[in-house]
Amino acid sequence: MTYLSKIQLNKQKVPLEELARLFKHGHPGHILAWQAFGGDANKTRNFIFREEHTRDDMVLWTLSSEKPSDWGGYLKVASKPYAPALQSGTTLAFKLRANATIAVTASKGKRGKRHDVVMHQKHMLKEESKPIPPQSVLVQQAGINWLKNQGIRNGFTVHEQQTIADGYQGHRFRKHLNSKQEVNFHTIDFDGVLTVTDPEKFLTSLQHGLGRTKAYGNGLMLIRKMS
Repeated sequence: MTYLSKIQLNKQKVPLEELARLFKHGHPGHILAWQAFGGDANKTRNFIFREEHTRDDMVLWTLSSEKPSDWGGYLKVASKPYAPALQSGTTLAFKLRANATIAVTASKGKRGKRHDVVMHQKHMLKEESKPIPPQSVLVQQAGINWLKNQGIRNGFTVHEQQTIADGYQGHRFRKHLNSKQEVNFHTIDFDGVLTVTDPEKFLTSLQHGLGRTKAYGNGLMLIRKMS
């Protein structure tokens, strides 16, 4: 069974000093998500999540193989079974925040690395002495190309003219509360339309997420059928 859940802080109960301690150095969404699924950083992660903010609140959407807990009443949790009815040709509106990267082959004897797609495209344009477009254009181009390739492998096609890639943002924070090791990555926000081409592959991609750094709130695609 897979569950889609909406998680919010129970502000009437959560101790603010505990939150201040937890959030001092870490990623708030990551911390709350792990607390909702037992709080054991050594446990194999069986969920992906998306963090959204309103003016005075934070909401986590999670997709998981078990229902999240309310962390002793500190969280408000609403869960339901996740089983979207998908067919080849189904058209969906979607939202996705992803750490979009590309594997770059290294020279002989050196290990290849993964590069952020926006920075990689900018670097390639410089190497080829081509003009570099404004960042908004670069993010749209690199982001859509990445998402199209994801679709080829994961059973969907992107409606390019109806899909926006923006919100390019860098993230940098400590890996754990008492750790000096830093996590550093970029994300792109996608908002658009797609068509399912292989329902089985697409459902698997929804359950596992797209892109990297999924433990930090990336990769969960929220979908809704077009009216």
